[in-house]
Amino acid sequence: MARGMRSASQAKWEAGENTSFAPWQSSTGTRMCAVMEQSSWYRNRAVRAHRASVRWSALTAVLTLLALTAAVLRAAGVIGGWDLAGLLSAAAAAGVAWQQVRRHGPLTYAHSLIEQDLETSRIAMSTTVTEDGWAEAVAEAERLVSPSHTEWLVRFGG
Repeated sequence: MARGMRSASQAKWEAGENTSFAPWQSSTGTRMCAVMEQSSWYRNRAVRAHRASVRWSALTAVLTLLALTAAVLRAAGVIGGWDLAGLLSAAAAAGVAWQQVRRHGPLTYAHSLIEQDLETSRIAMSTTVTEDGWAEAVAEAERLVSPSHTEWLVRFGG
């Protein structure tokens, strides 16, 4: 329904013909959908951050093992010339630094917590929140997302 358009139930309520409808209920579905979308977004971001963390951890582990192997082979005199162990160690250190900058591990944890809190909020909103408590429930859902939004603004500008 377009913004500003009234539903038949809303028109009947305004005319006093339908007392089972309340205006705050017309936006309940929209707000619940928004909470569900936010919850889904945080779940997807947690999965992406976890995958990136696993990928970068595996890459740095492989680079470290290759550096160790190159160091052992150089010490045994099997390979000579340029320092392959140093190059691989530097690449592994760069991978660790990149992980620290991107903060995949903490983001996985933070996004998972927010997603769980939003899901709890959604369940409470759909089962126990009354008209009087609706504004407070919406404010609580916004409070859950606010720190993450602020961090995003600090990180990427906006």
